[in-house]
Amino acid sequence: ASLVRPDDAEIFTVLGVLYNLSYEYPKAAEAFRHALRSSPEDYALWNKLGATLANSMRSEEAIDAYIQALSKKPNYVRALANLGISYSNQEMYDEAASCYLKALSLNPAA
Repeated sequence: ASLVRPDDAEIFTVLGVLYNLSYEYPKAAEAFRHALRSSPEDYALWNKLGATLANSMRSEEAIDAYIQALSKKPNYVRALANLGISYSNQEMYDEAASCYLKALSLNPAA
């Protein structure tokens, strides 16, 4: 599929999701990065990359991806929560607490 439309972000996003579901995180991250070349403003795609990196135990890189997602959509609750988890994994507890509190303030029902 990627050979037919090499610049189609949607194809690479689907590939990334499929690789993620089969625990092939390096391939998933590569697919999401490829998709981001065509859709660099896609906040949800940045979050998907972050989650994939976090699942790969690459919290530092995940943090960068979540920050990119939040630069595109500052009140994106899912990215805030994920960023908090990655900060916790890096023992950056003050930063994690800040993310969790902001996420809760935006979505108190959570």
